[in-house]
Amino acid sequence: MSIQEARLFEEYKRDMRLKLKRETRRKAKIEKLVNIISTMIISIVVTISYLQMLGIDII
Repeated sequence: MSIQEARLFEEYKRDMRLKLKRETRRKAKIEKLVNIISTMIISIVVTISYLQMLGIDII
């Protein structure tokens, strides 16, 4: 492999690592958002159930 090919290969490896890092961060952010939303939904359902147990009808 020539020096130029070796440089190109190193550059390619670096680009792939950066791309993977970005995708991983993006996935982590999406996961966090999904967790927050699901927690909110569960909280709302539990609150409504509790209020219905107390005899207060919201829906």
